[in-house]
Amino acid sequence: MDPYITLKYPSLFVIRRVGISTLPAFRQILNAAREFCAASNQPIAIIFDGGASAEGRADAASRQAAAEWLDENDALLRARIAGIDFVISNPLSRGALTAVLWLRSPPFDIKSHSDLQTAVESALSRISSPLSAAKIVEEVETLAREKTRHTGG
Repeated sequence: MDPYITLKYPSLFVIRRVGISTLPAFRQILNAAREFCAASNQPIAIIFDGGASAEGRADAASRQAAAEWLDENDALLRARIAGIDFVISNPLSRGALTAVLWLRSPPFDIKSHSDLQTAVESALSRISSPLSAAKIVEEVETLAREKTRHTGG
């Protein structure tokens, strides 16, 4: 099972982990984020929701891949990303984010939130978007439920 769901809106890319992440799956999600950035001609916001469980979070190799991705895509990220909002609901996942940021500080603003609603509100504010935070959260939650129901996750 692909451990991530993604949703794309104008200038907003939302990622949620719903399963156990692997290095190949994590690299795919980084590539999808890069492609979203490259396809935009205006600032974008990214939301990365690590999921409710610390089990299956990005491992050390994935954290290293994230640091390398930041280096490899520095110019694109500086030009396109208004910021990334992370949803981190547990201390182990917060530690993983700290490890990535220790390896490489990104060229954009990062905020950490304990819930998706707050992260979406922050991201929409970054890009001055009229989208409804409540509707985005509802769509993410619905997709996550459907995916875990269909995969037994």
